[in-house]
Parts: sequence; structure tokens; C-alpha cells
Amino acid sequence: MYLFETGLGQTSRPQPTGGLVHLKVKFRHSFKDFLREVENTFKTLGAGPTARMLIKKSHRALQRLHKEMLKNKLQDTDPVILLAQVYYRRSKGTRLADDILLHTWGQLIDI
Repeated sequence: MYLFETGLGQTSRPQPTGGLVHLKVKFRHSFKDFLREVENTFKTLGAGPTARMLIKKSHRALQRLHKEMLKNKLQDTDPVILLAQVYYRRSKGTRLADDILLHTWGQLIDI
């Protein structure tokens, strides 16, 4: 691994940027219930407090995606997939989800 020099003359390792994640959730007509479903899915990325923090950071994006889903007339409990970029940070030797950027969504169809 390469080390690089920061502006302060200190050397450090490059931080991992993050990974693209497909989050499978059930659509809910109520935005509050939809947030609860997404939070339960976020818990797979980390602990409960981390999931709540990710929900707060992505609240506006989730609201935008939820409105798009309502316009497409999805039924309650339809499975959808959210495409998200998750950014991690290191804390005491472990990787913790630090931020999330939601890109788009798609409907899952059973064949």
C-alpha cells in the first residue's frame, strides 16, 4: 500500500472510498413505514445507531425516491431495490459505515 503526504507534512494511508450496495426493501405507502423498512435493511451494514445515522443523512434522497415510487403506483409491500454508495471509516481497527449516497431504485419482479 502506498503512503502519501498530506499538506501538513504527515504521511497517511489512502482511505477506502466505499462500495456499491443493492439494498432490498419492501415498499410502503406511508413514508414513515418506508423509513422503518429501510432502517431495518441498513442494520445489515452496521449496528442500530449506525442505521439511524445513515437514515438521517439520506432523508431527503429517500423522500425523493419515495415520491418517485408513489408516482409509479407501486403497491404496498412490493419489493424494490435501492442502489447506494456506502462510504466507510476506520475506528479502532474496524470499518464502520459513515455515509451513504442513494443513486436510484428499481422494482423487483418475480418470474
